[in-house]
Amino acid sequence: MPLIRMIKAFETEMAGHYGEDLQETKNEAIRILQEKHDLLRSKVEQVIEHGVNLVEGGDTIVVHTASSDVTKLLVRAKEDLKKNFKLIILKQDFAKTKFLVRTLSKAKIDLLVVPEYSLSHYNEKANKLFIGAVSITPDAKVVAAIGTANIVGLCHINRVPVYLFANSLKFPFHPSSSQRIHTETVSTSQDDVKYMLTTHSHDIVDLKLVNHLVTEDGKTEKPVVDVN
Repeated sequence: MPLIRMIKAFETEMAGHYGEDLQETKNEAIRILQEKHDLLRSKVEQVIEHGVNLVEGGDTIVVHTASSDVTKLLVRAKEDLKKNFKLIILKQDFAKTKFLVRTLSKAKIDLLVVPEYSLSHYNEKANKLFIGAVSITPDAKVVAAIGTANIVGLCHINRVPVYLFANSLKFPFHPSSSQRIHTETVSTSQDDVKYMLTTHSHDIVDLKLVNHLVTEDGKTEKPVVDVN
């Protein structure tokens, strides 16, 4: 996650600035934190700028999560560049789907909303899948919203190019096995059937299934991870 890399960099830069003058130390901490915040905003903006250029007239793009990078670049492509394209929104978690529909409808983008499990009926209509990431780990795994793995896999099989948007601050230092993916098991009852339902907070996707990784440096095909 960007926050982890920023905290590590902050701690490194602050190491030589601790002193007896508490106010001076505080001012220095604020200055460094502001620099880190500005750096993150700059990197995010650059990812969006590169992403806008990857939207073309006539595209039919699949989206399913409320990734801020993906959402903003689609809105900008429509409102600022007047590009005409269609979106297939895969309905999953209603709160996320509601945000996507409201935001993208407001930009007057042509939308088709279908259940997440119905993507197989639309593979021939789609020519791109846009996704975001929580992090991209050194062992070439993508930690992403739940449901992403199945969708990426189906698009990969059907030769629908997968575009992943993530700035380099989302490259953590630890492998996917060390990421904080929460598991929850709850007792569930439905139609007189009781069972234990286990869910995970995020999916893990092989980076090799991603055709194009878009960072602040632009688009990379057949991406590899560099955490330096």
